[in-house]
Amino acid sequence: WSRQKRRSKKYSHCFSCLLLFCSFILLFFYSNMSSTDRKQSRNLQRMQEEEFEESLRQDQERMEQREREEARRKEEERERANEEARKLEEERQRQLAIEREKQEQEMNRARLQDRKLRVKEQLAPEPEASEDTCTILIRLSSGRKLTRRFIKTDRLKLLFDFVFAEEDFEEFDLATHFPKRIFSDPSMTFEEAGMFPKAALFVDEKTSA
Repeated sequence: WSRQKRRSKKYSHCFSCLLLFCSFILLFFYSNMSSTDRKQSRNLQRMQEEEFEESLRQDQERMEQREREEARRKEEERERANEEARKLEEERQRQLAIEREKQEQEMNRARLQDRKLRVKEQLAPEPEASEDTCTILIRLSSGRKLTRRFIKTDRLKLLFDFVFAEEDFEEFDLATHFPKRIFSDPSMTFEEAGMFPKAALFVDEKTSA
């Protein structure tokens, strides 16, 4: 009985050791498995955080790109608007210049017509034909022909005034065809100019050099 009892204690001790060993093994594996899970969890969390940060970065880049494109679009619209405003202003200034030039031309024509009227009113009456008068035929620039008598001792200024009152432009000379002579001195008399007893002249417009 005593031997059997000792054998039973021995078996009991071995079984306890076996259980302890198995528990240790299970605890070891459990500990390793938990560590692996935690590591995987941390890795997964880190990957999710990186993906989230990458998504935020991409969203930020897209937002910045949209802002740049919007700013560029607004700048292009401003440039187009400024260009259109500049063209409109240039056209307005051009029209104003045309209008001013037209008004100046009309004023100049009005002043010239007024001068012509005053000169015509101040002309001495045409003298009766006599041995002291000369007959002058003048062809205007329009082709219209005028004939008038002057006293041979009169100055050519009377002839210039007479033509000025009828001609379309302001500055001119009087000339003969054959031989070609140009008369521009209004202080000469008709006799001195060789227009007595008659002469045929045409109007020669003065042009700027």
